[in-house]
Amino acid sequence: LVMSSANNTNNNNDAHGKQLQQLKTKTKATMCTMAIDSEAYLDEWVDYHHALGFYKFYLYDNSKYNDMKQWGWEKPRRDGVDVTVIHFPGVAKQVESQMDCAKRVLADQRRAEEQQKHRQQRGGDAVQKQQTLKPGLVKEEVQQQQNKTETAEQAEDKFYYWAAFFDADEFLMLKRHESVVEMLEEFGNVARLGLIGWCSGRGIKTHTDRNQSQRGFCTEVRR
Repeated sequence: LVMSSANNTNNNNDAHGKQLQQLKTKTKATMCTMAIDSEAYLDEWVDYHHALGFYKFYLYDNSKYNDMKQWGWEKPRRDGVDVTVIHFPGVAKQVESQMDCAKRVLADQRRAEEQQKHRQQRGGDAVQKQQTLKPGLVKEEVQQQQNKTETAEQAEDKFYYWAAFFDADEFLMLKRHESVVEMLEEFGNVARLGLIGWCSGRGIKTHTDRNQSQRGFCTEVRR
């Protein structure tokens, strides 16, 4: 269970970390998974994580004949969830699918930043036009107003896009937060989070000792 940030941020840079804390962030969480023969419970899995705050899902269909294509077409239209199904057949393709998903999340972040930049440029042109029409404004005052506008725009233009790499039978459980976004905003200046996994299932008794739990391992014991 891993969550990675699309931002390449150095956690050891204290000055940069303080700067990040001062900026208003826009945090987005995307779920990446590979599945096969999972249509029976994918609705529950997607709906559960969508309710936690994941805004987009990239599902890699590992079946030979793209069995999830119809489900991937119906789900967004029926429930309003942003789901993209990518046909990804083959053996031992999970790592490759995760790399592909990471690239897609990074592209999503860059696209959002470009869109925000264009909106700011249009807004800046309008502000500058209004300022030139105001009588009595000297050059220094205009520059001060422009600097204030740029500072406010920078505070609104900090994006953090996270990719969560889960299996389709793994569910994120939050202990202290209402949403995954609220949790991730505490870690705006880190690049990756590792989560402890707990195993459960029919006919399986799960136990972990303290050392195993700290390392994030769980042991399945058959009854």
